[in-house]
Amino acid sequence: DENHILGFGYATENNQWGGISRSGFKIGLFDVTDPNNPIEKFTETIGISGTSSPVTHDHHALLFDRYRNLLAFPIKHYGWREVGDEIYRGEQFNGAYIYDISLEEGFEKRGEIEHPKDCNDTPEITNMCAYQESHPIQRLLRIDDALFTISNHMIRANHLRTLEPLSETTLD
Repeated sequence: DENHILGFGYATENNQWGGISRSGFKIGLFDVTDPNNPIEKFTETIGISGTSSPVTHDHHALLFDRYRNLLAFPIKHYGWREVGDEIYRGEQFNGAYIYDISLEEGFEKRGEIEHPKDCNDTPEITNMCAYQESHPIQRLLRIDDALFTISNHMIRANHLRTLEPLSETTLD
């Protein structure tokens, strides 16, 4: 509204070399009632370095509905994984995050939607599915009580409140 701004970017931290490093994807809600003194009211940091979203460079990737307190965007979430005795940095999720947003409570994650990899493409290669990535969601839109997610692979409809799947169609 006229007194608040949403911001999308990257959280940072001091690194061991005396510089600054990215430490995750960040969303923020700012009160700009006094434009000379903006106040960050709420913030949410997602993942670790490598986590990214197209909303940082493409405003069409963002779905925001002020009247439904809805905020949704595509995201590729990186985190730490334990494999045996080793810990690795890796992709944990590639899809869309859906948030409820309010001026009183800030951001509350409602859920996530993913367009999964299609492991039936190469049934003769049993381990191939482990190396395929999920299909990145590029756009989200709302029609009535349905939330649509669109990737190069499919269009999926989910119920807006529960995020339960309603239908999907695969694209060639």
